[in-house]
Amino acid sequence: AWMDRVPPDARLAALRGAQAVAVAEFDAQGTLLSGNEAFFALMGHPAAGAVGRHHAQFVPTAGREGEAYRGFWASLRGGAAQAG
Repeated sequence: AWMDRVPPDARLAALRGAQAVAVAEFDAQGTLLSGNEAFFALMGHPAAGAVGRHHAQFVPTAGREGEAYRGFWASLRGGAAQAG
Protein backbone atom coordinates (compact mmCIF):
# COMPACT_ATOMS: atom_id res chain seq x y z
CA ALA A 1 0.00 0.00 0.00
CA TRP A 2 1.12 3.55 -0.61
CA MET A 3 1.01 4.35 3.14
CA ASP A 4 3.79 1.83 3.72
CA ARG A 5 6.09 4.10 1.71
CA VAL A 6 5.27 7.19 3.82
CA PRO A 7 7.65 7.55 6.80
CA PRO A 8 5.86 7.27 10.18
CA ASP A 9 6.95 10.77 11.25
CA ALA A 10 5.41 12.22 8.07
CA ARG A 11 2.15 10.37 8.75
CA LEU A 12 2.02 11.74 12.30
CA ALA A 13 2.76 15.27 11.08
CA ALA A 14 -0.08 15.03 8.56
CA LEU A 15 -2.49 13.79 11.23
CA ARG A 16 -1.52 16.56 13.63
CA GLY A 17 -2.45 19.07 10.94
CA ALA A 18 -5.89 17.51 10.36
CA GLN A 19 -7.89 19.73 12.69
CA ALA A 20 -11.16 17.86 12.08
CA VAL A 21 -9.59 14.81 13.73
CA ALA A 22 -8.41 14.76 17.35
CA VAL A 23 -4.89 13.28 17.40
CA ALA A 24 -2.72 12.65 20.44
CA GLU A 25 0.66 10.98 20.87
CA PHE A 26 1.42 9.12 24.10
CA ASP A 27 4.57 7.25 25.10
CA ALA A 28 4.43 3.56 26.07
CA GLN A 29 3.88 4.47 29.73
CA GLY A 30 0.83 6.60 28.86
CA THR A 31 2.32 10.08 29.14
CA LEU A 32 0.93 12.62 26.67
CA LEU A 33 3.71 13.82 24.39
CA SER A 34 1.75 15.95 21.93
CA GLY A 35 -1.64 16.55 20.37
CA ASN A 36 -3.33 18.75 17.85
CA GLU A 37 -5.72 21.61 18.58
CA ALA A 38 -8.76 19.38 18.07
CA PHE A 39 -7.52 16.96 20.77
CA PHE A 40 -6.96 19.71 23.33
CA ALA A 41 -10.36 21.27 22.55
CA LEU A 42 -12.05 17.88 22.94
CA MET A 43 -10.32 17.23 26.26
CA GLY A 44 -11.01 20.76 27.51
CA HIS A 45 -7.37 21.36 28.40
CA PRO A 46 -4.85 23.73 26.82
CA ALA A 47 -1.70 22.02 25.55
CA ALA A 48 0.39 23.62 28.30
CA GLY A 49 -1.75 22.01 30.99
CA ALA A 50 -2.13 18.62 29.33
CA VAL A 51 1.25 17.61 27.87
CA GLY A 52 3.09 15.46 30.38
CA ARG A 53 -0.10 14.15 32.00
CA HIS A 54 -1.00 10.47 31.97
CA HIS A 55 -3.67 9.13 29.60
CA ALA A 56 -5.74 7.98 32.58
CA GLN A 57 -6.40 11.61 33.49
CA PHE A 58 -8.38 12.00 30.25
CA VAL A 59 -10.53 8.89 30.86
CA PRO A 60 -13.53 8.65 33.22
CA THR A 61 -12.70 6.76 36.43
CA ALA A 62 -14.92 3.80 35.53
CA GLY A 63 -13.18 3.44 32.18
CA ARG A 64 -9.65 3.34 33.54
CA GLU A 65 -10.23 0.85 36.35
CA GLY A 66 -11.25 -2.12 34.22
CA GLU A 67 -9.39 -4.99 32.62
CA ALA A 68 -10.11 -3.56 29.16
CA TYR A 69 -8.11 -0.42 29.98
CA ARG A 70 -5.17 -2.43 31.30
CA GLY A 71 -5.37 -4.65 28.21
CA PHE A 72 -5.42 -1.57 25.97
CA TRP A 73 -2.09 -0.39 27.41
CA ALA A 74 -0.57 -3.87 27.42
CA SER A 75 -1.44 -4.14 23.74
CA LEU A 76 0.11 -0.76 22.98
CA ARG A 77 3.30 -1.65 24.85
CA GLY A 78 3.36 -4.84 22.77
CA GLY A 79 3.44 -2.76 19.60
CA ALA A 80 -0.18 -2.98 18.45
CA ALA A 81 -1.63 0.27 17.10
CA GLN A 82 -4.89 1.51 18.61
CA ALA A 83 -7.46 3.94 17.26
CA GLY A 84 -10.85 5.10 18.35
